[in-house]
Parts: sequence; C-alpha cells; structure tokens
Amino acid sequence: MKDYDASIKDYDEVIRLDPKFAPPYNYRGFTKHLRLDYAGAIADYDEAIRLDPKYASATSNKAFLLSTAEDASLRNPDQALKLADDVPKEDSKNPYAINAKFGTPRVFDVRGA
Repeated sequence: MKDYDASIKDYDEVIRLDPKFAPPYNYRGFTKHLRLDYAGAIADYDEAIRLDPKYASATSNKAFLLSTAEDASLRNPDQALKLADDVPKEDSKNPYAINAKFGTPRVFDVRGA
C-alpha cells in the first residue's frame, strides 16, 4: 500500500524538528514526485541542494525529474544536463552522482539535438 500522504506528513515532522537537514527534503521531494506533484518535488529538491550543495541524491533526483516530467512545462533537459555537469568531482564514486552525471539526463535528453 502506498500511503504517500502519511509519508509526506512524516517528512514534514522531521523537517520541523531539524529544518537544516537536507535528506528529508530530498525524500519528501521523491514522494511528491511519485504523487506526480512535480512542482512540489522540484521545490523540495531545490531546498535539499541549497542546504547541501554536494548532496548527489537530490541532484540526481532533480535531474531525473527535469529530464522525464510528464508535464512538459516542467521538463527542462538543459537544466538537467547542467545539474549533471555540476555534480562535484569528489562524488565520483557515489552511485547517485554517477547517475546524475552520466545517466538519466543524457538518456532522456529530449532537446532533439
């Protein structure tokens, strides 16, 4: 059973307790992504990245969403590729960083180039 609303409430509580901790924003963003709340997911990914610019999982998740969003108004392959290129080099062994840098944005490049 997928209870996205309950998950989001749990992440809201974790964020309330520690609003400067990036991971719950990323997890809540991913849950919103699964609910097709793309704008909400992007806002949460942005906050996670703002709090921790080296947070490869949030960067990867945002790049994936910008590459694949069903809502064409939110799809932004150029920004997805820029995010991928901005993944810190010190994260080169992190699987999320590898995916962000070499995977999803390039596979789902919808620019037509």
